[in-house]
Amino acid sequence: MKAEIIAVGTELLTGYVVNTNGAWLAQVLMDIGIATYYQETVGDNAQRMKDTLSLASSRSDLIIMMGGLGPTRDDISKEVMADFLQTELKVDANQLSRIEDYFERGHRKVSKHDYQQAWYIEGGQALPNDVGLALGSFYETENNQIFVLLPGPPFEMKAMVTQYLIPLLQAKHAENHGQVFDSDYLNFFGIGEASLADAIDDIVMDQSNPTIAMYSKPKLVTVRLTAAAETLEEAQALNQKVQDQILDRLNPYFIGQGQDYSLAQNVVDQLKKHKQSLAVAESLTGGLIAETLTQIPGASQVIKGAFVVYQVEAKENILGIDAETITQYTVYSHELVKDMALKSLQKCVSDLAIAVSGVAGPGPDQGVEAGTVYLAIADGKGYLESKCIHIDHKPRQTVREITCLEALNLVREYYTK
Repeated sequence: MKAEIIAVGTELLTGYVVNTNGAWLAQVLMDIGIATYYQETVGDNAQRMKDTLSLASSRSDLIIMMGGLGPTRDDISKEVMADFLQTELKVDANQLSRIEDYFERGHRKVSKHDYQQAWYIEGGQALPNDVGLALGSFYETENNQIFVLLPGPPFEMKAMVTQYLIPLLQAKHAENHGQVFDSDYLNFFGIGEASLADAIDDIVMDQSNPTIAMYSKPKLVTVRLTAAAETLEEAQALNQKVQDQILDRLNPYFIGQGQDYSLAQNVVDQLKKHKQSLAVAESLTGGLIAETLTQIPGASQVIKGAFVVYQVEAKENILGIDAETITQYTVYSHELVKDMALKSLQKCVSDLAIAVSGVAGPGPDQGVEAGTVYLAIADGKGYLESKCIHIDHKPRQTVREITCLEALNLVREYYTK
């Protein structure tokens, strides 16, 4: 099945909004064996939207249009698609009731444009929106071509796709092709994409089912396995066999499994597993480490607290760093970050603490080059280690992001030693 994704919105064309929906949706479709061949962006113009649908229908089996389902005058995707398919729009009674209840609870009047959010394409199937008001649509033509309408807001789109669209597509694919798909994601930290590729090159070359793909981010490489079989259990078994081969070679770098599994998730999982807590002291990252950790559900069980001590006065007054330490060794030193870790450990009464200080850039500070970062980790049993890394020739934000990952990796390494 060839998929085509059409993103609707003049704001996407002008650059005021970035289309992150398309990348996410293409990944999700690939997980169930549906390849996206084309992605298009079109403004809120009826004729150009029809032209885009006409082109898509000439070359793709699954056409997904995102955006333009809301209550404003330029939200015309439903009308345009219904006209293109030569059908009508129908009101979903359940969604209409939800819309009326929503406005009644807010003591507001429903406008005529709000009602259009309850429309779906007649002859098709309404896709419920559990986190918003605008319905989606699923429509299959007589020649088995599928047209889908999804909302533009990412959290609404993702919920609708995950809960309703994917099960429908899986059922259709199994019905038409007699196959189901299963995808696994293996996440690795501390090994480059080229090194990882070399390590499993023979496995990749020997495999056609499952297929193997690699994706890289700073310090992180993800390997995706996608297997096809008559049953889900058979597909999972195919993936498991190759997964075991890969992990036999790369287990020291393996941090966890799952499409969205991160180093922060690994840290939280390790802390929970060992029933321990963590404190954080940050300088150049300005709270990024704490933010990254507390985005993980359940982090409140293991993250005791965090200190953002950007200036010297904050290091002295909040953490209690001795002024003599800073005078003798400067704020860019092993001695400073070790003391920051120990002080945050004591103040939060935690089991572990990590600390960072360095020069994010763009230029040097106090004779220290941009990208020079000091990190430390301490526990309550006398363990205290620090290191200095050099993140050369990177933008300021990238230095901060890599520092965050390196700090989290101190915790991962602490538990894997």
